[in-house]
Amino acid sequence: MVSGRTLAEDALGVLPFGGAVRGVSRVVAESRLAVGAANFGLVDTVAAFMGDPTALGYWAPESGRQAVEDVVVPGGAMLVAFENAWHAGGEKDRAAREKEQATR
Repeated sequence: MVSGRTLAEDALGVLPFGGAVRGVSRVVAESRLAVGAANFGLVDTVAAFMGDPTALGYWAPESGRQAVEDVVVPGGAMLVAFENAWHAGGEKDRAAREKEQATR
């Protein structure tokens, strides 16, 4: 399950990257609101990592494919981290469903 806080942070992060609305995107990216949101996001991310550094482990490649992807593909480190976080989240969801079914 994704928290409302995570969804709000994702929405704030997407605003400057709206390729379909380039003019609006540039204005939003340069606005004080966007700068403030970026600063808030950075502080929030650092605080979250200090509270639970588990997410830092997602950046470590878990297979040979990921090791190559990490080095060769532009942005590969982000892809590796996203894939590992996605799998970890899926495992947590699966465990929660199994626990819920066991209590029924």
